[in-house]
Amino acid sequence: MSGRGLSTRLRRRRRARPGEFDKALSDIDRLIELDPGNDETYVLKGYALFNKCDYCGAVAALNRSLEINPQHACPYALRGKIHELRGELDKALADYTKTIEISPGSGSMYVNRAMLYARKKEHDLVIGDCTRAIEIVPNNVDAYFTRGYAYMYKKEIDESIQDFTRCIQIKPRFIDGYLMRALLYTSRGDYVRALADCDAAMKLDPKRPLIYYARGDIYFEMKEYEKAAADLSRVIEADPRNVRALLQLGENLMLEEKGTQALKCFNEILSSNKGGDLYETAQYNKGLASLQTGNREDARRSFREVARSGRTLDREAKAYLEKMADKQK
Repeated sequence: MSGRGLSTRLRRRRRARPGEFDKALSDIDRLIELDPGNDETYVLKGYALFNKCDYCGAVAALNRSLEINPQHACPYALRGKIHELRGELDKALADYTKTIEISPGSGSMYVNRAMLYARKKEHDLVIGDCTRAIEIVPNNVDAYFTRGYAYMYKKEIDESIQDFTRCIQIKPRFIDGYLMRALLYTSRGDYVRALADCDAAMKLDPKRPLIYYARGDIYFEMKEYEKAAADLSRVIEADPRNVRALLQLGENLMLEEKGTQALKCFNEILSSNKGGDLYETAQYNKGLASLQTGNREDARRSFREVARSGRTLDREAKAYLEKMADKQK
């Protein structure tokens, strides 16, 4: 087979099933023997190794491609993706930037770089890259969604709502667009529109727990605790160890004066999430729920553990311990 025919076959294998990558690599090595100065062949090898999760080998092949042809955009793009997967954000940014310099008409590369800027909390740069991506591809849902997030973090709510609305207009079945817009409406106290967005998302996927979580949060803000509890219970049925849903359900139950049921939620978090982000909050809330049920000794134990942690809620816990000590005098 000629080098050109073999190269064509290999291009088709970029989307090959995992078991076919070894065959592809064998063909690629044959092609390299036929034409060792062809930078495209090393790019193909990089893709094959990338799909086998051999990132070191893929980077080596891509480096060789760039040694042959430093103005080839594709190796920079793939190498940037590998750096991103490894958490090497600065290296990934450098490669995405080089890709854009060589091929400035690629809207997707601006979005890729914007997503990295978002991880670094450089929201103005996110907005700039997404805006450029939209100029290139006006119906780029990823660009609108990523820019909407950046506007949200900058507290530019009108602009954020506009971008999530545009996502929905372009892709009416885009559930995340409805949920993000619902979150923003909730932040403004516009519960009617927020609930309408959750209902629209629910029609698209009635089994998705995140939708019930979002609607439960809205009901919680509306002080409709019974409805909030029902939605959060649906989330926990689907994912019994969903720590955030358990925490919010427990807080909801305390507001309904259902301390015994709330304790079950907090105890589940404490048993399954020791040392986790919400462990301290669950322990503190357990203290409050124990007081609500009249179990002062359990409350004291919970507050003491939080007070010893020296973290966010230690002052509040110490204040409760002092109040409880004063009442005993």
